[in-house]
Amino acid sequence: MFQHINLGKEEVKRTFELLKEKGLIKSAYVFQREERYDIADERLAKVITACWEVFYTLLEAFQLTWIYTRRRNDKERERLSIFYGRKGAEDIFRNCYSYRSNLSQDDKGEAFQRKVGKEVGSLKRQAIDDIKEIKRKHATTIEKYYFPLDSLISLIFPSWFQEEEKEKKKTEQQTKYDISLTFT
Repeated sequence: MFQHINLGKEEVKRTFELLKEKGLIKSAYVFQREERYDIADERLAKVITACWEVFYTLLEAFQLTWIYTRRRNDKERERLSIFYGRKGAEDIFRNCYSYRSNLSQDDKGEAFQRKVGKEVGSLKRQAIDDIKEIKRKHATTIEKYYFPLDSLISLIFPSWFQEEEKEKKKTEQQTKYDISLTFT
C-alpha cells in the first residue's frame, strides 16, 4: 500500500527526522542496516490502528459488491487508487472480476444478492459504529495530537459511499410502508 507514491530518499529522510523530532515516532530496531520505527505514543498507535480497521471493513464491503453484485464504478476506482495506486487497484478489480465471472447460478440469484446486500450494509453500519467509537474512546488523544480524524475518515469512508447507505435505508423504509398500505 502507498508504494505508488514516488518520494525521493531525501524527502523520506526529512519526514522521518521531523517525526522523530516531534516525538511521534521512536526507533524500534534495525533490519538489514535500515532503522525501523514505531509510533511513540501507544494511544496514538491505537487510533491509527482503529482507522485502518475501518478501512479494511469497508474494503471488504466494496469487494463483496464487486464480486457478487456489480463491477466497480469510477468513484470506487479513484478511491482505491489513492491507497493502492492505479496498478494495485486494477489488480484488485481484476481479481474481483475473475471471481464474479466464475460464480455459480445460485450465487447470481436474487435471494443471494439480497443476502450480499445485507452483509454490505452490515459492514457499512459497523464502520459507522467504529468511527463513533474511535471519536468517543480516543477523543483526548485526537485532541492532543491534532489528529486529522475527520479528514482521514472522509478519505476512508467517503460521503458518497455513506449516502448510498442512507438512500438504501430510505428505499427499504418506503417499501415497508408501501407493503403495509397494501395489506390494510
